Amino acid sequence: MRLDIRQTPSLRLRPLLLPRIRLEVELLQLPILELSQRIQQELEKNPCLEEDRSVQEASPEETKQRELEEVRRLLELGGDSVPIPYGEPEEEEETVPVYESKPLGFWQRIEVQLHSYFAPESQERKIAEALVEALDGLGFLAEPVETIAERLGVSPEDVEQVRQEILREWDPEGIAALDQRELLLIQLESLGYRDTLAWKIIHNHWDVLSKEGWEGVQKVLNVPRSEIESAQHLVSLLYSSPSEKYAVDPTSAYIVPEVYFRLIEGRIVVELEESGVPRLRLSRRYMALLNSESTDEKTKKFIIQQVKRAEEFLAALDKRRQNIRKVAELIAEWHEDFLKGKTIDLKPLTQTEAAQRLEIPVSTLNRVVKGRYAETPVGLFELRFFFQRGAGGSSEISLDKTLHLIQEIIENEDPERPYTDDEIRQILKRKYGVILSRRSVAIKRASLGIPNSNKRRKRSS
Repeated sequence: MRLDIRQTPSLRLRPLLLPRIRLEVELLQLPILELSQRIQQELEKNPCLEEDRSVQEASPEETKQRELEEVRRLLELGGDSVPIPYGEPEEEEETVPVYESKPLGFWQRIEVQLHSYFAPESQERKIAEALVEALDGLGFLAEPVETIAERLGVSPEDVEQVRQEILREWDPEGIAALDQRELLLIQLESLGYRDTLAWKIIHNHWDVLSKEGWEGVQKVLNVPRSEIESAQHLVSLLYSSPSEKYAVDPTSAYIVPEVYFRLIEGRIVVELEESGVPRLRLSRRYMALLNSESTDEKTKKFIIQQVKRAEEFLAALDKRRQNIRKVAELIAEWHEDFLKGKTIDLKPLTQTEAAQRLEIPVSTLNRVVKGRYAETPVGLFELRFFFQRGAGGSSEISLDKTLHLIQEIIENEDPERPYTDDEIRQILKRKYGVILSRRSVAIKRASLGIPNSNKRRKRSS
């Protein structure tokens, strides 16, 4: 048999991010401390940017007018956009009273999520209540999944399904973990450290680590000491029990809030943490060089290129700030009673629904809320806390979309061998990343008026 290997040209569509969008995504994902470092790097690389230390001397309108005047001649020389100044002038502190409710503790947070995450009277809600009752004082699951399933009269798979949702979706992550190993792995995966050395040590060599410590792990893996120390440092930053995360001082370096919800004179006011973020503007020195008749054309061309880059960076910073504020203001409006301490129930709101209200992509909203924290009158919360899941494992798929997928799966099945509810569950998970229990699939199928597989089956004559 002869193999004929040839190269043939083909056309494929690949998603490519424009440099401007790529920069916006990069800056949006950065936490506040890393953003400050990134700004310093840009200041060092781009001579046409400088820190604006005179922001307090002018109003926002005056600052904007000043910037526009500075680049007026630039536009005539080839620039094609107007720089957007970053940040706003600091205002004097208002001497208005701030009334704060008592912050929510670890167990109160669990109660809030229990009430808002699962539908009342649903099987998932009953399982979740049983799992919460089975937690020990640190937030670990103290009772086997099989025992809980037997007591409720449901399958262990159904209990495990709900446990996984609580484990990965609730705040803090790791509630109902079986042990410390699972808790550490969940945190590493959430932070994007899956398959790193630290993750592999916890996943594959937990017994060695528990008995012989990090030195024992180094002997087994035979890797440089510096790599082991880096992994050890990363693991040391994780919390050792679910309840520990909110036992720390919220003003410590462990969690730095980037959004503040203040209760001022009966209103929830949104403030963004910007005290450590340098405010930028175009370099006056280089703008003067650009406008000088004595500057040669080669230098002017270089300055124009750098100013364009500076414009894009300033615009991306401003876009980042706008997106965070838009999401924060929606949270303040939607969950006003919760933030005022009037209720412990969160009004249902998925990330998909929120993105539609704000007219931004779901991916943008997800980047805003993941890993970004807010200090509120009732405690410290990750912004993601304020949004319920979508249909199941993916917050980006709404309930309506899930119903559509179930209907589509059934419409394309073999009439002589229709899918069971469990097979539909597996297809949803495998093809679309939607995680549902078999019972949830059955309920949603019935709500569409579609009978079970036995009644849908057509016998061949």
